[in-house]
Amino acid sequence: MPAVDVRTRDQVQEYLSTLVGTTVGVAGVTPDDNIFDLGLDSLQLVEVKEAVRADLGVTLKFSDFFTHFTVADLATLVDARAQEN
Repeated sequence: MPAVDVRTRDQVQEYLSTLVGTTVGVAGVTPDDNIFDLGLDSLQLVEVKEAVRADLGVTLKFSDFFTHFTVADLATLVDARAQEN
């Protein structure tokens, strides 16, 4: 069972905005923000990937971050994978 209770895509998007913002030290991350433009580096990418797995029970591949590089795109992918489980 996921550690964080998110049920909708909007909640996933809010979770990811907070997670990415906290990880890179930027307040006010929006859904349209590019995670790499915010300064997310490879070590922080691992942190985000592992937090999503631990908190939401969704496994992301590293390549997912390079094809879904906005918070909104990532939220859509995470939500879709969560629905598969």
